[in-house]
Amino acid sequence: MQDVISDFNERVTEVAQFLKVLERLESPGVVLYDKTTRRQKRVFQEGSLKVMKATVFLLIYNVVESSIRSAFGHLYGEIAMASMTGNDLRAELRKIWIKQQFQGLDEDSASVRTFRELTERLVEEIVDGKTVNLEGRLLPVSGNLDADSIRQVCKKHGVVVSVHKNASGGVEMKTVKDQRNALAHGNSSFSDCGKQYTVTDLKRINSQAVIFVRGILRNVQKYTGKKQYVGKVASN
Repeated sequence: MQDVISDFNERVTEVAQFLKVLERLESPGVVLYDKTTRRQKRVFQEGSLKVMKATVFLLIYNVVESSIRSAFGHLYGEIAMASMTGNDLRAELRKIWIKQQFQGLDEDSASVRTFRELTERLVEEIVDGKTVNLEGRLLPVSGNLDADSIRQVCKKHGVVVSVHKNASGGVEMKTVKDQRNALAHGNSSFSDCGKQYTVTDLKRINSQAVIFVRGILRNVQKYTGKKQYVGKVASN
C-alpha cells in the first residue's frame, strides 16, 4: 500500500507544480522570453491560459481515479496472496466476488441454463474452498468518481470512511468529476471551462480533492493492514 501512497504523492506534486506555473502566467501582462535569442518576447495569450486551467480538471481527476483504483487493486492483491476462499471473506467482499462472476452476462439475452450453470460453479468453488480472485479492472470507478461514489465503493467493501475536516466532505470532488466529463465528452470547450475559474479557485479545489483522497487511502491502508477483509468466525 505504501507504493500506492507514494505514487499518489508524486502525482499530487505534478499537479501542484502545474498550478504554480499557471499562477505565474495569470499575472497581468506576463511576458515570456526566448532564452535562445534573449531578445524576443511576447505577452502570454489569455486564451491559452483558459485551456491550461481547464486541463487541471483532467489532471486532478486522473489522480483521483488512478489512486482509488490502485488502492482497491492492492487490497485485491492482498486477498489473493492470502489465498482467501469465499468462506474466508467478509460478507461485503463475498458479494463483490459473486457479482463479478456474473459480470458480462446480459440479463436480457443470457439463458436460464447459463445462470444456473454459473451458480452451480460458484457453489462448488465455495464448497471446495477454492481461492477467490477479485478483479481490479471490474471496479466500477471509470469516469464517475466523486466523494459520494467513493464513499459507496468503500461501503461496498466494508471500509470505514474517515477524512480530515479540511476536505470539506469532498464537496468539490463533484466539480472535478462534472468538468472532467464535460471536457472528455465534448460537452464543454476547454476555453469555456477555463474562463470560469481563477488559479486560486483551482488550488482550492485541488487541495480539497487531495485531502479527501489521502484520507481514503489511509482508510484502505488501515483496513488492509488490520486484515479487515477477513470474515468473522461464528462462535460456537
